[in-house]
Amino acid sequence: MKIIFYTILLFSVSVQIDLRQQIIDRTNNNQYTIFLVKQRWHTGIVIKVSEIDTTIWPEINDFRNFDYVDAGWGDSAFYQNPNFNIEQAAMALFVPTASTLRIYGFNSSTKNFLKYYDAAVEIKINGLQLKQVCKYIHCAYYQGTDGKIIIYKEEYRGRIKFYKAKGKYDIFNTCNTWIARGLNEIGFNKIDPNAILAEELFRKAAKIGEVVR
Repeated sequence: MKIIFYTILLFSVSVQIDLRQQIIDRTNNNQYTIFLVKQRWHTGIVIKVSEIDTTIWPEINDFRNFDYVDAGWGDSAFYQNPNFNIEQAAMALFVPTASTLRIYGFNSSTKNFLKYYDAAVEIKINGLQLKQVCKYIHCAYYQGTDGKIIIYKEEYRGRIKFYKAKGKYDIFNTCNTWIARGLNEIGFNKIDPNAILAEELFRKAAKIGEVVR
């Protein structure tokens, strides 16, 4: 009887493992859409919140009430200034400066939100790549010695948050190279990880996606 019991138990466990693996495989093979976007001097990645795995990117729970998030990395002082400041711009380019991760949550249909950007490329990715993108963004948050993230600033009742980020900003390490490296890491080898200019980044992105703005 014990042999039969353990045989049935082992079979049940193996079936459950197989089913879980099938679910993971199906999820990884599903198709998802992200957007490479540009607004004024900044570039970012737009992702649908409901498709984000919060175990990979737990900080996104702050934006669970929004349809989409726009994630971008840049110079801390220049990015947080809504106006163009020539001194901050020069400092950001020629002197390594502190960086920030900006997350902007919004509710809108794809058709409506695209009109607010100067340029946009729609990129199709699979489930594994989506997880990798989310992990890439999650790894950009700076964590203090207590393991907590640091919020520099909140705007529009929490719709926009600026977090302290890892890395220094300079002319060779910009918002464009940050996104380019992220796309390169998830398998888009046509994207030059050292693309300094937005024009260069978007020209390459047009070859792996569809220009929608």
